[in-house]
Amino acid sequence: MNFKLFLSFIPPLGVRGLLLLLGGFVFFSCSTTMNKKEIIARKWRVESIEVIPATQDTAQPTINSNDNLPKKYKIWYEFKANGVYVCQRGNMKDEGEWQFSTDEKVLLLKSSQNQKDDASWWLEELNKYQMMLSTQERGKKEIMKLSPEN
Repeated sequence: MNFKLFLSFIPPLGVRGLLLLLGGFVFFSCSTTMNKKEIIARKWRVESIEVIPATQDTAQPTINSNDNLPKKYKIWYEFKANGVYVCQRGNMKDEGEWQFSTDEKVLLLKSSQNQKDDASWWLEELNKYQMMLSTQERGKKEIMKLSPEN
């Protein structure tokens, strides 16, 4: 197809109008893309925590679903845009600062209340519908699945 034939298909807007229309479409498409900090800045409900033993061949993974827990034991994380997080585990509450590693592959939590609550979670998946984090400690791997609060 040659260029003149292509131009014959352009509606009465003309080339300039078509370019403006395409430019506006690209601008608005790009401006609605959220970065990881914008996506994570909300309240998240822990849906499940899977614990995989170090020797996978001798033991089965354990999956703990948040749905099976009494309400007072449900787990929530709230990540605020200013870098502060709050974690609610039943009646226990922890808060501190959160940030991503420089490559944005690890979520770092630094508790302001208890140093043993500091954590590093690998960011396995993050979108506006789900977050999946994993960590390896004491010879076992934990995978935590979270969904945003409605």
